[in-house]
Amino acid sequence: MATYQDQNDYEDGNGRDVLGTGARQQLGFAKLVGRLTDEQTLRLSYEKRTDEGERSQRPQWIPSSFNPLFPLETERETWTLKYGWNPLSELVDIEVTTYHTSTELQQDGRWGLYIGDTASAGLDVRNTSEFGAHRLTYGIDYRDDKTSLGPAGDRDLDQEEGSVLGFYVQDSYRLTERLLLDMGVRYDRYRLDDRDGQDFADAGFSPNLSLRYQVTPQLALLAGHSQALRGVQVRDAFKLDAATNEADLDAEKARTNELGFELREGGLELSGKVYDTRIRDAIYDPSGRPNLYVNGGTLKSRGVLLQSAYHWQQLSVGLSFHHNDIELDGDDLNVYEHNGLGTTLGDTWIGFADYRVGDRLNLGWQGRFVQAVDSLHTGVGTLNKPGYGVHDLYAQWAALPDERLVLNLTLKNVFDKQYLDHASNEDFERIPGYEGVRGSYESGRELRLGVALRI
Repeated sequence: MATYQDQNDYEDGNGRDVLGTGARQQLGFAKLVGRLTDEQTLRLSYEKRTDEGERSQRPQWIPSSFNPLFPLETERETWTLKYGWNPLSELVDIEVTTYHTSTELQQDGRWGLYIGDTASAGLDVRNTSEFGAHRLTYGIDYRDDKTSLGPAGDRDLDQEEGSVLGFYVQDSYRLTERLLLDMGVRYDRYRLDDRDGQDFADAGFSPNLSLRYQVTPQLALLAGHSQALRGVQVRDAFKLDAATNEADLDAEKARTNELGFELREGGLELSGKVYDTRIRDAIYDPSGRPNLYVNGGTLKSRGVLLQSAYHWQQLSVGLSFHHNDIELDGDDLNVYEHNGLGTTLGDTWIGFADYRVGDRLNLGWQGRFVQAVDSLHTGVGTLNKPGYGVHDLYAQWAALPDERLVLNLTLKNVFDKQYLDHASNEDFERIPGYEGVRGSYESGRELRLGVALRI
């Protein structure tokens, strides 16, 4: 598969060009599958992506006098080799996966041409055994990461190297016809040698447990608990010379609890869950000086997710709702001050309708509605995040049998809405001294025609 895309800066809902959004992108992907014997399979894949355009050094903010655009190029290559052996035995189903990914980023900026390199190589070896009511998967995985940054001709000026070694076991156990138990644990050992010569080592267990109880053929109840540890890891290449790690940086420890249900009755589908995630010693680089990665305290993310759909003859409709509260040691999160750790989102509703006119033609609508966030407290003042609603329409036509030729016509943002996505950097420009600290507005009305031909 090969694709090429060349686009100019898009226009927002007010018809203004959003600078820094134009790009020339290429993607190449190839996969070879060989059945060596009836029991053995070998899969080899290769992917290469390139991107060229003008980007600001702080791409989460709009371009400005202190955040100008510079030419930027990225190239990523990934090799993956997977070997499978299944000798028709309930005790042996082996998978071995190895991969290598490298990314090079070049920016000709205010200090000249700088090049950042990141490489990851990994191996995963696992086996699945079935005996009685148990399905047991166990194995070992390893990943080695390297990153470097420097001016052209001295690319190893700053560099880091880290690794993580893990052992895991996961059991799916059907206790009764109605009750399914999934439980497992993994042990991870993290190591990092950062660019300042500091050594970090973290290790620990990450257990998990989930239950699914089939109350009736239509209704299932779900519950889950999991814990996870993530040690200090290598940073993005272009952060190497801009920030450092606090000397006593600890690993992050996460804990998640979930309760939910699933209901299917005729054409009706309903599901929902409540969740509570807490991450102790969350690692991030707060805004301001010095640029230093620290343990920021405890991050709490709690929410409710509800989903529904109804299918009747050729018509399908659905509606989902998501509410989330997220904070760090009692403070609301925002993109600017918490530097990508998370942000506060308004309640989000997503609706859809799909109508199958015939065997070859589908018409549909999708809407996304986000409620406003009032009085978001920050360290420099109080902000409001306006709500917005965006509508998309689409038509899909299979012009030839067996979907050999398919045409897709999509009209996005039908009413040309001007809005700032809640996941983007908030609008701090209304606070004196923070001009230019704002994310980019999303694209306005956009008409797309896609053609897919299968030979």
